[in-house]
Amino acid sequence: MKRPTPTKSAFIAKRIETEGNGVYSVFCGNVDRKQTLLTSKRASTNRDAAQQSFLIGLLVNNGFFIKLKKLYKRGKTTKQLFVIESIWKEGINCFDIDLIGNIPGDKKVKRRNIDATTNHIMLKIAGDYCSLSYDVKKGKTSSKSYQMERINSATTQGKVFDSKMIQIIGTEINQNLTSWITSSGLEIHPNDFRICKYYNI
Repeated sequence: MKRPTPTKSAFIAKRIETEGNGVYSVFCGNVDRKQTLLTSKRASTNRDAAQQSFLIGLLVNNGFFIKLKKLYKRGKTTKQLFVIESIWKEGINCFDIDLIGNIPGDKKVKRRNIDATTNHIMLKIAGDYCSLSYDVKKGKTSSKSYQMERINSATTQGKVFDSKMIQIIGTEINQNLTSWITSSGLEIHPNDFRICKYYNI
């Protein structure tokens, strides 16, 4: 009698390891390096976008007017990083993108450098005007682009925001700003209740 030819399974048996507290892990083998790098870059962009939106919201909650430039490209797989045109407080111009000066690099590097520069300026403004004290972790160093400062934790007016809260609040605000922005950009007025509600906790 002829033996049946074994059919190859689409699944591969892997050993399940118990990490403890209901957490289990499975070794996945060789994961495509390109895919891993892409996933990691997207996660990094999402973190930066959430932090930027958190800082925008914090400034608006403290009486700042912020103008965003129109989107040149909408993020499809990541959260939206905005180009901040200007920041005002009671008629005083605290930041204007035209005053940044010559930013080095090609188009992609230039954009990253603008994001890192405006992030640094917003942190400084928040420290000076919103009593924000914060602990930052600097992004990876590069000979071409500036380091992005990432907040580990922040305290303002007695309220403490850890990195998880910053991500949650920032993501919510980011989604709102992305839906509000038009082909002319977006003007966010001081104490906009749609944004301030996230800080009144």
